[in-house]
Amino acid sequence: MKARIPSRYGRALSALAAISVTATAGWPAPPEIAVITASDGAAEDVFGTAVSISGDVAVIGSPFDDDEGLNSGSAYVYARNQGGSDNWGEVRKLTLASGIVGDEFGTSVSISGDYAAVGAQRSDLGGINRGAAFVFARAQGGVGNWGQVASLVADDGAFQDYFGAAVAMSGDWVVVGAKEDDDRGMQSGSAYVFGRNAGGTNAWGQVAKLTASDGAGNDLFGTAVAISGDWIAVGSLYGDGLVANSGAVYVYGRNVGGGNTWGQVAKLVADDGSLNDRFGISLALEGNQLAVGANGDDANGVDSGAVYVFALDANAPAGWDQIAKLVADDGALGDQLGIAVAISGERVLAGAQFDDDQGNESGAAYVFWRDEGGTQAWGQVAKLVALGGATDDRFGFAAALSGDTALVGALRSDELGTESGSARVFDLFGVGTATLFGDGFEDD
Repeated sequence: MKARIPSRYGRALSALAAISVTATAGWPAPPEIAVITASDGAAEDVFGTAVSISGDVAVIGSPFDDDEGLNSGSAYVYARNQGGSDNWGEVRKLTLASGIVGDEFGTSVSISGDYAAVGAQRSDLGGINRGAAFVFARAQGGVGNWGQVASLVADDGAFQDYFGAAVAMSGDWVVVGAKEDDDRGMQSGSAYVFGRNAGGTNAWGQVAKLTASDGAGNDLFGTAVAISGDWIAVGSLYGDGLVANSGAVYVYGRNVGGGNTWGQVAKLVADDGSLNDRFGISLALEGNQLAVGANGDDANGVDSGAVYVFALDANAPAGWDQIAKLVADDGALGDQLGIAVAISGERVLAGAQFDDDQGNESGAAYVFWRDEGGTQAWGQVAKLVALGGATDDRFGFAAALSGDTALVGALRSDELGTESGSARVFDLFGVGTATLFGDGFEDD
């Protein structure tokens, strides 16, 4: 794995050699500071399919890794400063002792503090191809270890529900999407909520099952999930917005209806939604801000993609107001901006897996800042591409943000063999922040 280049612009001019972005509106261009690959990566592992970051720790999914059988899957934990100052080093590979062929463990990942959740959408734990998710804890089984502490399955799971297709974790809560559950029609979808102490200390028990109030067959509710504090958002890929099958997102609040329950409080749709926009294919929720990917939006050409930003507003009819629609300055037909989204503070990171800057479908990611171009304007401040990126890398298929650190997955890059996959780390210091000195560089 590439050593991490010093990240603060005023401290190391050598960082400029690693710039692999287009800066916007005078912002400094953030450098790529690490290329992450699996220590034992191999062709067709698709490492980087899912990424998540919390502080100085990242989890990356590799669902076609073959340790426990073909496509049994794995996930890897990395830490900043592991193996050297400012290095991002591998600290643990996560696999399942019970894993078998085709589980696709690592389809989805989420980390929150000392806990991580990993989805295995084709696991047979609850029944053939029902799917499962697993919780791991830091220092479980020894210092530096990440040990499994829970196996999560739906209490009413069924064949090919794809439980674990999406996972999201916040504090003591885990949300798991089951996008092809059939409660409201074939493949209508659902999501499940688990609490760490539900059913006993550290038991991680199921506390709620969420479905859309107006759900219907083929909606794929649960394609994406997000949680922050007392809010949960669930994407319904082909739910009905302004038009049929444009996509929708449902928001749930804790204690709605009383008794620590999770009740639906809003249905969100794009104010300009159209057929097959896939609004809700990706979600990012932080506090009272929600980013929603719509990779089928046509603002810059068919499937160029977009991201919508919502904010909690007690005076809004649904409680959540759409405040911005984000599109790429250079967006083009088929880019699919919004296939992945992340939000942290005043920044949104959005993947565009089929951008062509470094070859056909090499991919890119874009950084937007809340006050770029005016208050709450959410303007573009940078475009990220991978150093050495190539055709069909699909850089931007997965994305995560934590503070100044951006993590972007490229599931089909070829560092360790065809489609072995990788992830790239970028330092966003000074990009999209109100605390810059005059030239955008740190004053040392």
